[in-house]
Amino acid sequence: MSGYLERLTGNSGNSFLKELSGRLFMEFSGGGKPGDGFAAIMRRFPDFGERELFQSVWGSGPGEEEAAAGKRLAASFLAHAFALSRSAGVEDGIEGVMSGTFSSGGKMLSLKSLRGELVRQPKRGERELAIKAAKPSLEKLNALLRKKLDAVTEAARDLGFGDYGELAERMSGPGAGDAAAEARAFLSDTEYASRDLLTWFLSRRMDLKLPRAEEHDVAFFLNSGELRGLFPARDMFSFLRPMLDALGIVPEGGTTYDGGRKPGKISDGFSIPLDPPLRAGLSIYTVGSVRDYEHFPGSLGRMLSYMFTEREDYAEFRWLRDAAAESVFDSLFRSLVHEPKWLAKYLRIDEGGDFIRLLGLRRLMSARRAAGLSIYEADLLKNSETAAMPEHYARIMGLALHCRIDADGYLGPLTMPVRHSSLFRGAAAAPALSNYLKERFDEEWWRVAEAGQFLKELWRDGGRITFEVLSGRTAGPPRGGEYLRRVIEEELD
Repeated sequence: MSGYLERLTGNSGNSFLKELSGRLFMEFSGGGKPGDGFAAIMRRFPDFGERELFQSVWGSGPGEEEAAAGKRLAASFLAHAFALSRSAGVEDGIEGVMSGTFSSGGKMLSLKSLRGELVRQPKRGERELAIKAAKPSLEKLNALLRKKLDAVTEAARDLGFGDYGELAERMSGPGAGDAAAEARAFLSDTEYASRDLLTWFLSRRMDLKLPRAEEHDVAFFLNSGELRGLFPARDMFSFLRPMLDALGIVPEGGTTYDGGRKPGKISDGFSIPLDPPLRAGLSIYTVGSVRDYEHFPGSLGRMLSYMFTEREDYAEFRWLRDAAAESVFDSLFRSLVHEPKWLAKYLRIDEGGDFIRLLGLRRLMSARRAAGLSIYEADLLKNSETAAMPEHYARIMGLALHCRIDADGYLGPLTMPVRHSSLFRGAAAAPALSNYLKERFDEEWWRVAEAGQFLKELWRDGGRITFEVLSGRTAGPPRGGEYLRRVIEEELD
C-alpha cells in the first residue's frame, strides 16, 4: 500500500510540503525574513505536531518493496515535522542569527556566507580577522543550537526513540547505522596518503608547514592557484546546457536559479523541490573556482532527480527522497570535474601531473571532511550533553583534515540541510554508478542520450529509488569507502 500522506492528511500534506520547501529555499538563498517562518507555518498546520500521525505510519505492517519505501519516506517526513513542531521557534531564531551581518575588511558577511568568502580571500590575516569578527554571532548561534538539540531530542523520545540520533538512523533505512564505521575505515585507509600529499602541496605552494595550518588555510588552498585560473566564474546553467542537451535531460519544469553572492545566503550549493516535477530551486554561492564546478553540477543532479517524476504520483514519491540515494546523484554529477575527458570536452583542459594530483587531493580531502563530520554527527545527535563536544569535534575533524580546527564550530552539523552521513554514503557509492554508466553506455556517458534515458527512468520512479534499490539496479551490493578510496588513488597516481 502507498499514498500514506494523501490518506492521512488529504491535500494538507502537499500544501505543507510546498510551504516548507518555499521557506527553506528563501532562507538558504538569502531571501527569507529572519525571525518569522517555521513557527508560523507550524501554526497553520498543527496536525503535523501530533505524534499519532507519525505512529499511524510507523506502526503499520510491512509491505512489498514499493510500500516499504513509501512507508519509510512518509514516516521520516512526519517524524521530522513532529520535531520541527517542537523546535520551530528556535529554528527561526537560528535563521535570524545566521543571516545577521557583521563587518570585516570592509565587507559585510554572515555566518551563512563566511565559508564562501574565506575560500576567496588570499590574505591569511584577512581570513583570521573575518573569523574573529564572526565570534559574537557564533556564540549566539551556539546557544540556540543547544536549545534545538534539546528540543529535537525530547521530540524523538516522545516518538519512542532513545535520542534524535536513533530516530534519524532508523528513518534512514538499512545500512545507515554502518555509516560511521565505514567513515572511520576510510579515514584510516587514506590517512598517510592525504597527509603526505597535503604536506607537500602546502609547503610548495603556500610555504606553510602542516602543523601550523588552520582549516581556512586548507580550504583556501584547495580553491586557489592554478585551480582558480582554469575554472572561471560563469553562468553555470548556460555552461552545462550542451551536456544536458546531449543526455536529453533538460527538465521541462521551471527552475528558480540563484548564482549570486550575498551575506544572507549559505555558501554551499543546494537544490530544493518547490512543486515537483513542475518547479525546483537551485542555488550556488559563486566563488570563481573549481568549487563552482562541483557545487553546481552536484546541486543540479539533486534537482534533476525530482524533475522527471510523474506529476500524478503519490505525494511521498514526488516530494520525498532517500537522502543517501539523492546524494549519489549529487556526487555523480559533482565528480565530473575529476573526469579528464569531461575536462577536455567542456573546459578545454588537458593538463596532467601536479594539476591532476591537486584535483585528486581536493576530492580526497572533501571525502575525508564528509567522513569526519559523519562520525562526529552520529555522536552529537546521540548526546544532548554537549560540554565535551567541542573538544571531540576538534579532535575528529583535526584527524580528518590534518589541520587545526576551531572548536567553536562544534554545533555546525545542526544547521545543515542534509546529514553528513548521507553525503558520505552518496560520495562513496557514486563511483560505482559512474563505472556502471561507462561500462553499459560509453566512457563518456555524459555525451550519450541512452545514458540520460536510463537516468530519467530511475528518476521517474521518484522516492521508490532507495539507496538499496539504486545499488541493485546498477552496481549490485552497495560499494562503500573502500571502492571510493581505490578510485581516488587511481586519480592521484
